Amino acid sequence: MCPSLTGGRRTVNCPQFSHIKPRPAVAPVSCPNYRNFTTLGATTGRGFVELRPDDPSMWPPLGSRPLVGYTRRQTMDFNLTDKVALVTGGSRGLGRAICLGLAAEGARVAINSLRSLAKATELAHRIKAEYAVDALPVPGDVAQETSVVQIFDRTEKALGPLDVLVNNAGIWPTAYVKDMTRQQWDTTQQINLTGPFLCCREAVRRWLRADRTGRIVNVSSQAAFRGSTTGHAHYAASKAGLVSFTVSLAREMAPHGIYVNAVAPGMMNTDMAREALEEDRQKYLDRIPVGRIGDPAEVANVITFLASDRASYITGATLDVTGGMLMR
Repeated sequence: MCPSLTGGRRTVNCPQFSHIKPRPAVAPVSCPNYRNFTTLGATTGRGFVELRPDDPSMWPPLGSRPLVGYTRRQTMDFNLTDKVALVTGGSRGLGRAICLGLAAEGARVAINSLRSLAKATELAHRIKAEYAVDALPVPGDVAQETSVVQIFDRTEKALGPLDVLVNNAGIWPTAYVKDMTRQQWDTTQQINLTGPFLCCREAVRRWLRADRTGRIVNVSSQAAFRGSTTGHAHYAASKAGLVSFTVSLAREMAPHGIYVNAVAPGMMNTDMAREALEEDRQKYLDRIPVGRIGDPAEVANVITFLASDRASYITGATLDVTGGMLMR
């Protein structure tokens, strides 16, 4: 307890708490058990709410145990400290933001990458330095069964049993259907849909075998619901399939305490979207009600939430993170 926080309404003059501003008391709590209590609070980034007797003489001294009816909600703890998370396609773009978001909450992170291992290694060093948690670059192709097993084996050998899987690896090739080759179609489905299937299957097999719970977050897209008019029909189809797969797996795994959800991001400032945005940024902005392109960290925040215990009553859901593009 900071000694500078004094008085009934806690006059704030400590620089560590300079972002806290007293808020006037609101209406008394209507519950008869708390008839003589008023809700007090402060506006902070994380916030807290207190119930105190209306009579100041009944307030507990600072630093003491609270009286009955006096409660405080502290920061939202995601309970990810020391949890082990595997993020596929984690070396750059959205994957990089996801790894940083999980590490910021105390998770140990395995950063999977197929072609950007140097960037994955650099990110692992940054995570260790900034967040003092373990991070590991893990090479491997999520579209190949033997490689997926190796990715999981290496992750668990170095970091411990897996708790969280984020299927982020994917490609966004361009080809209109009339020009699309069978190889282009197959490659897109193999990476964007078969890859998550193989990783999910490996994760749930291990969790069921060890009688453990776990959380899976699949990265879909707004294109799963809107389709594509710009030569990405194969991408849209793969992401729509991932939404349906997420629902099916969630139904199968719910009795075992394994949660499976997805996010549908909109347009983001990433390497994958750079070329399209450079060609016609305004076209995409016109589709987004909030009027801007998203930052990967904004999507990563939602994924971190779904990977946490705070999402304990959510499974089989796909959360839109599109700046209002979907509004479904």
